[in-house]
Amino acid sequence: MEIANIDQLGERQRNISWQEMRNKYATLSEVVDGHTVYKFYGNYQSDQIIEAPFYMSLIPINSFIPWHVHDYIEITIVIQGNLKMHFLGETITVRAGQAVLVDARCAHQNAPLIDPSVAMTIAIRPNILQKLLIEGMPTRGVLTRFLSHSMNHMDFAERYWQFVDIEQNILSGILTGLIGTYSKYEGLSNDLQQSLLQALLLLLMDQSHIFQTNNVHINKFHIRPLDLILYIDEQYRIVSLKNMANFFNYSPNYLSTKLIQTTGYSFQQLVQQKRLDVATELLKKTDISVEKVASNVGYSNPVYFYRLFKRVFGVTPKNYRKDNRS
Repeated sequence: MEIANIDQLGERQRNISWQEMRNKYATLSEVVDGHTVYKFYGNYQSDQIIEAPFYMSLIPINSFIPWHVHDYIEITIVIQGNLKMHFLGETITVRAGQAVLVDARCAHQNAPLIDPSVAMTIAIRPNILQKLLIEGMPTRGVLTRFLSHSMNHMDFAERYWQFVDIEQNILSGILTGLIGTYSKYEGLSNDLQQSLLQALLLLLMDQSHIFQTNNVHINKFHIRPLDLILYIDEQYRIVSLKNMANFFNYSPNYLSTKLIQTTGYSFQQLVQQKRLDVATELLKKTDISVEKVASNVGYSNPVYFYRLFKRVFGVTPKNYRKDNRS
């Protein structure tokens, strides 16, 4: 993948001394699963800590980066070559044109990036990410609710998501625009930057469908909470608690408890939220009948759908369509 203006992010740093940075900033740490994990509560660039709500940079070359966590969300994108990333219990290889979203408080370590590989990071403060996802997105899906919920947890998490199938031309265009506006404006000072960040998040969500029908050999000890949310997000029309539990090799009771602990919602609430989110979009953007909308989102009984919709939104589906036409 090529980004024509990648040099606008500045010259790539080389051989940054972690020892000097640790001594200078007295970074806090604690031991997690046998690893000394440092708390990066600020964006590190050379010998500075950047505390802006939104930050972009190139990953340094041949530089040791210890196990660490952030108090911000980090998106790592490999432009050329590859990058190895270590998480608790797993190592992944991120190749050119792929990306990884790392949640705040997710312990990880990047292997040294070797020339000529090129990779960049986009760091976003949780409050800004919440604004982009919750307030700015055209629909509030299950995934956005999960990310919003995860921002409120202070323990060490294991939430990260690798995107391996991204439309390269679109990704390149979005990154080119982001870099161009970032080098011109400071922080999130203009609507264009926010729109480009929203476009990037939407692209990642839309392009990365990780579940395949033949994916039956899943180790439940390596299942991340986001995997559960994505399953519901994709299978909401036909999903049942029993079938989902079988897919992940869980008991239905354990899965139900895990979903509540992870998202703050029950299985039934998550499915209902997703179905109604899709239903509202269909009502606003199509002319198909209310009965067909109900069927399309997984409700075989249109009368039940009608009553549920009115109870949740306070209006009938027909009146909602009338009041919210694009």
